[in-house]
Amino acid sequence: MTKQAPKLAVLILMMEKQWPATQLTLTSVVRVLPENAEVVLLLNGGEHPDEIREKVGVGFPNVRFYHAPENLGVAGGRNFLLDTDEAQHAEIIFILDNDVLVPDNYFADTLAFLDAHPDCGVVGALVFRAHPEVLLLFEESRNNPDADDLNLAFGSQSLIGHYLEKGTPEPFWFGMNENWKRVYFSTLEDIRQKFSMLFGMQPGFFINHDRNPDVLHRIRSGDAEIPTSNVSGCCMAYRRALLDKVGYYYEGFHPYGSEDRAFSIQAMKNGYTNYVNPRVAMFHGFDERQSTTEDFKSMKQLIKMDVLLRLVVLDGKLERFLSVSAYSAYALLRRGLRAIQRGKSEIFWETVEAIREAFDTYRRNKPEETR
Repeated sequence: MTKQAPKLAVLILMMEKQWPATQLTLTSVVRVLPENAEVVLLLNGGEHPDEIREKVGVGFPNVRFYHAPENLGVAGGRNFLLDTDEAQHAEIIFILDNDVLVPDNYFADTLAFLDAHPDCGVVGALVFRAHPEVLLLFEESRNNPDADDLNLAFGSQSLIGHYLEKGTPEPFWFGMNENWKRVYFSTLEDIRQKFSMLFGMQPGFFINHDRNPDVLHRIRSGDAEIPTSNVSGCCMAYRRALLDKVGYYYEGFHPYGSEDRAFSIQAMKNGYTNYVNPRVAMFHGFDERQSTTEDFKSMKQLIKMDVLLRLVVLDGKLERFLSVSAYSAYALLRRGLRAIQRGKSEIFWETVEAIREAFDTYRRNKPEETR
């Protein structure tokens, strides 16, 4: 008896000014979409939803469109999508950013990976930054009313092979060391990494897989799996049942920040293993969304997110206290020295404010209260 294919929901979040990028992503996704899958698109805020709804209806009639009147942030938007009927009735959830191009084998090989790895929490792909040819393709799409005219087909193996042979395109995300406490919460490791960079030394502990020679060797050797602590939010896939264990995305990381890290780590804490599937490769980053959010780019926001991640993920008051105290002292010292160097005391005080805001956010948004 033939095994029935699982029902899929592909969830994509966009903002109003991102239609050109979203159009390209939808074209890429629909081109290789299995029959048993539904694509669900959320316009996160925006004043002209009817215009986007019409464009979706004309170009992608089978894509389900939703609109949230207020910008819910990334975590809030994804939680909105997870609560839709399409996602509620799906067995497998795919989370995609609206500025990715997926390869021919994306869905087939990701589903095969999940089927072969019952221990899998979240699985991602090898993600490359969009190279000049892809950027040119995106520019052409801005004035192209019919994105179907564009040839978006590419294979994972040809992309991976080009990278291994010539070193291009540039990696965006290949995964992180699976020791999540050391990667995200060890202040001592952070100091070690910075000293290694300062003196041009090879670190004894590689945080990012794309800088780890052993991982690159495994990719070259054709390994079927690479464990990772975090799966990039641009290409997450997991079983719907995982949500029963780890809950939804934590919405305190607003507008966005560490929601993917927290989600991935919660999966590991519940006994799952997160993976990169090294036989699937994709492009990310032809939209300029990340460069338009000045608040996120500020050091203050980064410090706030680092403190908040510790409060959300770490268990026990003592563990949280020790980790937050060590990180906060280090951040205050580092930013205080920078304030003295530049003669700007506000650098130090914005660090104090960032730590305070992290605690305020945590008090207002306890993880167990979000869902």
